[in-house]
Amino acid sequence: MKPLSDFKSNITSYAGEDGILQELFRRIGAENKWCVEFGARDGYSASNTWNLIQNHGWRSVQIESDPREASALKKRYAGNKSVIAIKGFIQAHGPDSLDAILARAQAPDAPDLVVIDIDGHDYHIWKSLKGHRPRAVMIEYNETIAYPIEWVQKLKGPATGSSLFALQKLGKGMGYELVYAKYGNAIFVDAKAMKGMAPHAEDIMEQYPADYQVDRCGQFIQALDGSFVLYGSKNPSWIKKWSGLYKHPGAQCHIVNGEEVESISPNKESALVRKIKALRNRISS
Repeated sequence: MKPLSDFKSNITSYAGEDGILQELFRRIGAENKWCVEFGARDGYSASNTWNLIQNHGWRSVQIESDPREASALKKRYAGNKSVIAIKGFIQAHGPDSLDAILARAQAPDAPDLVVIDIDGHDYHIWKSLKGHRPRAVMIEYNETIAYPIEWVQKLKGPATGSSLFALQKLGKGMGYELVYAKYGNAIFVDAKAMKGMAPHAEDIMEQYPADYQVDRCGQFIQALDGSFVLYGSKNPSWIKKWSGLYKHPGAQCHIVNGEEVESISPNKESALVRKIKALRNRISS
């Protein structure tokens, strides 16, 4: 069977997910044609579900927390009885949990697809889902984190997102199989819905060797705000010596040492930045 990657195509998706999802559900079938997406933005830009709703007759719950985007989302689907557009911020527990919101929206207990893309606590939201069991889950991961690292974004701390390895371990424990992971999006399928489908090696991001010495060499993780986290070094003080590499406006290093996170704030402009600005000014004049 061909890899899902061969079916990449974009209608509103960012990296071919429209075609991949269409092929995935051709293989495993769609039992109720219900999908859920959050943050859904305006319901069209970089949407992974617009094609299913608009061109394949799916019903949907679309959730967005940003007021401007949520307003555009509601306008887009105004009058469409197949779509429930909600302004809300998903929490792991309580009345704003995904379970609670889906129950109020009267979504089925096992929607065919849930897309989780909230730039950070995706792992915790998926883990909190108890009352609903989607047949497939698309979830964002931080692709700058090497595969052997089991990294879960802390509830308080740098907004790094979570690693693919951590999400795969979580999914396995919940009875899901990883079938696709590239360009920051991973797709998991309920093992009971696989119907003989086997993951294809070409559909999973390049994996590091099992003996990769993460704890010895350390690795930088780029956080969602553009800052950096140093992971895995047993003696991270060396980065202070070389922190001049990151001393430019807007840059920041976080040093992770056990549970402590030390921030190195940006200093004044580096000589390189001053030189670039001087050259730009000369050109513009």
